[in-house]
Amino acid sequence: MRLQFFGFFGFVFLIVQYVQLVRGESALVAAQMVSPLALVTMPAARAAAPVPPSGSGQGPWWSADFS
Repeated sequence: MRLQFFGFFGFVFLIVQYVQLVRGESALVAAQMVSPLALVTMPAARAAAPVPPSGSGQGPWWSADFS
């Protein structure tokens, strides 16, 4: 969970830097451009957390014990 948190905010930080430095927008405009991403992604992530994995209840295929 912490990795997702830092990954998301690192991504938002880089997108804001791109909008300011490459596209030449102000900080306020950059924040307005990124705000829909945060407003949609964060509630969706909280809603998706309690969804159980589908299938036999073992989790994703990469977590299976193949030995």
